[in-house]
Amino acid sequence: MSSGTPVWVVLAVAALGVLGTLAAAVITQVLSGRREARQWERQREHERERWDRERDERREQWEREDHARWHQERLALYAELLKRIEEWEGVVSQVLPVTNPGPVEVPEEDQRRLGEALSAVAVADSKLGLFASKETDTAASRFFTDAALLHARLSAGGLDDPQRRWQAGFEQRALADRKSELLTLIRRDLGMPPGLETRKVS
Repeated sequence: MSSGTPVWVVLAVAALGVLGTLAAAVITQVLSGRREARQWERQREHERERWDRERDERREQWEREDHARWHQERLALYAELLKRIEEWEGVVSQVLPVTNPGPVEVPEEDQRRLGEALSAVAVADSKLGLFASKETDTAASRFFTDAALLHARLSAGGLDDPQRRWQAGFEQRALADRKSELLTLIRRDLGMPPGLETRKVS
């Protein structure tokens, strides 16, 4: 500048230059901060989405595992019940022959075997509450109730009488219908086709 320029003008120009530089730095810093903030927000959003996705995947895996465990527990309980029912039926068929008249009095040993077999059915039935469907649980309870009535009739003896023998046979056949109903419900609960034969439980 010329020597005639007032000092305050020189200072003002210098101040404006400094202010311009500072303003540019501040603006650059603000813009950079905003850019970093947006970038950080995007990263946080990506992390949140990734965490939500992993959480959902874990929850689905846990649900699948819970369902598999539930299915295995239900399968084991149903298999146990069917096994005990078949054992009960085996004892009944020995005490109540198909063709010959029954005994006047059921031997004490046979009564003991009948009682033990029926008790085993009762224990298996009592375990169903938490895992069986309501319909299957009800059908199993009906089977046990009718089996208890047949047990009482057999234990009372007098099966040499044709009428009593016929009545016991009728109740035995009714139990077979109860079992068929129960099997249908079990197949449904386990996701088996309705007509699929159930393998004999060993």
